[in-house]
Amino acid sequence: MEEDARRKKRKRDEDKAERLESEWPEMEIGVFFENLSKAKENDVNLQVTIDTSDLIPADLSSKERGSGLAMLVNEVMGVHWS
Repeated sequence: MEEDARRKKRKRDEDKAERLESEWPEMEIGVFFENLSKAKENDVNLQVTIDTSDLIPADLSSKERGSGLAMLVNEVMGVHWS
């Protein structure tokens, strides 16, 4: 059962990586933030792959990296949650 679970996880990870590579174009982080700063709240519709390794340490968990990116996006767009 453990081997089956590992095989399924490996397959999911490979499928996810393949989807990300094929579906979304790559965009530099500076261009990404420039587009966000120009967009209004209802105009944001970006589906790109960006390299955040210069801004967010890669040794953090996925959740921590996602939270860090969300904070940066909020800051660029001037979004403040109360």
